[in-house]
Amino acid sequence: IEPLNEGDYFVDIIGGNLKEEVVKLSDFKGKVILLDFWAAWCPPCVKQMKEEFPLLIEKYKDKNFQIVSFSFDINRKMWKDASDKLKIGWPDFSTLIKMNNNPVALSYGLTQLPVSFIISEDGRVVKRVEYDDDLEKELDKVLLGK
Repeated sequence: IEPLNEGDYFVDIIGGNLKEEVVKLSDFKGKVILLDFWAAWCPPCVKQMKEEFPLLIEKYKDKNFQIVSFSFDINRKMWKDASDKLKIGWPDFSTLIKMNNNPVALSYGLTQLPVSFIISEDGRVVKRVEYDDDLEKELDKVLLGK
């Protein structure tokens, strides 16, 4: 599997949320998507979701913007406990398959977490954002034209 590059169309992801409903990344096409890859066992992921994401949601609430999180947890209880503690109010889904065996990780070229992808309204990958990158600055470029 060739990992995605900027300019490529996103690879659809199908999984389940904590209510056991099927969720597809393609359900959100037509919005600017922040596709966030995380896991409960990843302290920088939890920090980012707790501190940054609520601010981004507020800042871009009048924009066509949606955060979608995909968890690489393999233990459903651990994933649920972390999601509840973080009060995740945006789509959060998983396949409960270990990251190093997960086709999603291969498709998106993931070797570490957290990593996010900014996806345009037409479904193209605009930017891969690593943990040390300025996520808000990259979103400003897309959503505010800065």
